[in-house]
Amino acid sequence: MAFLSEGNVTPMIYLDPSLNRWAAGTFVISLFVVLALTLAPFNFDFEGSVSLAEIASRFSHRSLTDDWIANILLYTPLGFSLAAWLWAKRVSESLQFACVLLFSFSLSATVEVLQMFLDSRVSASTDVYANSAGGVLGLLCFNRWGQTVTFNVFLSIEESIQGFIQRRIAACPIQNMTFILIGYVTMLFFLSSSLQNAIHLGNWTQPYFLLIGNDQAIGSPWEGYVSKISIADQAVSEQEIAQFFAKETLPETLQKSLVASYDLLSRRESYLDQTGNSPKLVWRGDSVQTGNKDSNLVNSNRWLETETEASFINQKLRRSSQFTLSAVLATADVGQTLPAPILSLSNQTSERRNLALAQHGSELILWLRTSVNNTEGTNPELIIPNVFTDTNFHHLLITYNDSRLHVYIDSLQNQITFTLNPGVVIFQKLLPLEKFKNTGLTVCNILYYALLFLPLGILTGLVIALSKYRLARHAVLIVESVLLAPLAFELLRTLRTGHEPNLASFLLGATFTAAAVSVILIGRKL
Repeated sequence: MAFLSEGNVTPMIYLDPSLNRWAAGTFVISLFVVLALTLAPFNFDFEGSVSLAEIASRFSHRSLTDDWIANILLYTPLGFSLAAWLWAKRVSESLQFACVLLFSFSLSATVEVLQMFLDSRVSASTDVYANSAGGVLGLLCFNRWGQTVTFNVFLSIEESIQGFIQRRIAACPIQNMTFILIGYVTMLFFLSSSLQNAIHLGNWTQPYFLLIGNDQAIGSPWEGYVSKISIADQAVSEQEIAQFFAKETLPETLQKSLVASYDLLSRRESYLDQTGNSPKLVWRGDSVQTGNKDSNLVNSNRWLETETEASFINQKLRRSSQFTLSAVLATADVGQTLPAPILSLSNQTSERRNLALAQHGSELILWLRTSVNNTEGTNPELIIPNVFTDTNFHHLLITYNDSRLHVYIDSLQNQITFTLNPGVVIFQKLLPLEKFKNTGLTVCNILYYALLFLPLGILTGLVIALSKYRLARHAVLIVESVLLAPLAFELLRTLRTGHEPNLASFLLGATFTAAAVSVILIGRKL
C-alpha cells in the first residue's frame, strides 16, 4: 500500500489505537445520521405483499439534480469513516474500495426498499447510484487528506480531552464525582422541563370558526354525519371517562367546563350552542330540505359553520392548554382517498387551523397546533388506524393535557395515547417528521434520551478509564451513573408532571448510559 510509506504517514499514527476508536465512532454516527434522515419518521406500513415487479416499477423514479448532490454529500462521511476504520485494520486499498462500494450500495438499496413502505418517501434507483458515489468519494477524500491531516486533529482533540479529565475530574475524590452527577441530573431536569413547557396551545388564533364538513381551503370535502359535539376547556380523568361511556352522560366536572355543545340529530336550519357561550351553527352551501332523510348529511355541497367566529372556544382552550372533545359521527365514504376534515377550528381562506379531525381512508387524523409546530398543525400529524372501517356511528372522545393526547373510540378499552415528548421539540426541526404514528413518537423519545444520557455515559467511562480509583469506587460510580442518575431524573420528572413513573423511560436512560460506558471502556482496551 503506497500510503504506508514514510513520506505519507507516520507509522505511529497508523498504529495508534485512538485512530481505530475515532474511525469506529465516526462511522457509527454517520450511519445513524443516514438512517435518521432517510427513514424518519419510521412509521412503516408493511400490510400487504409487494412483488418484485412492483419494486422494480417503483424504482423507475428519477431524482433531481439537487437530490443527487444531497445524496452524494450524505454518504461521503460514511465512506470516509469506513475507509479510515479499514485502513486502521491494515486492509489494502483495493479491498477498501470494494468494501466501501459494496457497503454503500447495499445500505442505499435497503433504504430505498424500506422507503416504499413509508407514505412520505419516494424510492428512486438513481439515489442508489448517487449514494454509492458518495461513499466512494469519502474513500478518495480519506486516501488523499485523511491520513496525514484529519486524524492528527482527532488525536490532538482526544489528548486534550484526556488531559483535562485526568487533571480536573479523574483526580477528584469519589464524593466530588457524586456532586457532579447530581448537578448533571439537575441540569437535565430543568432542560427537560423547559422543553416540555414549550409544548402548549398558547399560539392558537382566536378568530377561527368551528367548521363541520367541507373545509374549502383543503379542497377535499368530507361526507358523513355528525350527531353531537361537546368541547370543554378541561381534560377529564380516565375514571370519569369510564363513567361517561357506561352512563352515556357527561361527567359533572366536564359539564361545568363546557365551552360549546351542539345537538345535531334534529333537522334544523341552525343549531344553538346549549351552553350559550358560542355562536350557533348554520348551514352553508345548498339549502336544507328538512323533509329529506339526509338533511343533516354534510358533503361538498353543504356544511356547518358557526355564524360568527368561535373566539370563546379558541380563547378558553388557548388559556387552559387542555381540552376534552366529544363527537358522535359516522362516515358515508370508507374509501376517502384524500385527508378530509370532519370538524375543525379554522377558517375557509387558508389551511391554518388550531385543531382538526380528519378522515383518510380508514384512518382518523388529528391536526393539533402547538407552540412548537406549524400553523397548520400538521407537523406532527397524528394518525389512528382502522377507525372508519364501516358507516356506523362511532363515539370519539379526545382529551389533551400536559402534552398527552388520549383518543378513545366507543369505549375506555379502545384507546390510543400520543405523548408529545420534548424529543418532538428538538427533532421535528431536524428531521422530516411529517406523519406520526406511535412508532414515530417513540423514535423521537429514544433519540431524546440518547441525547440526554450518552454524554453522562461517556463522561463516566472516561473517568473510570483514566482515574486511579479502586475497583470498589469504580463500581460505586457505575451504579450512580447507570442506575441512580436515570432513576432520579425520572422521579423528578414524575413529581413535576404528576404522571406515573415510566419504567420504559428509566430503562432508556440506564441503557444509553451503560452502553456509552461500555463502549469507552472496551475502546480503551482495543
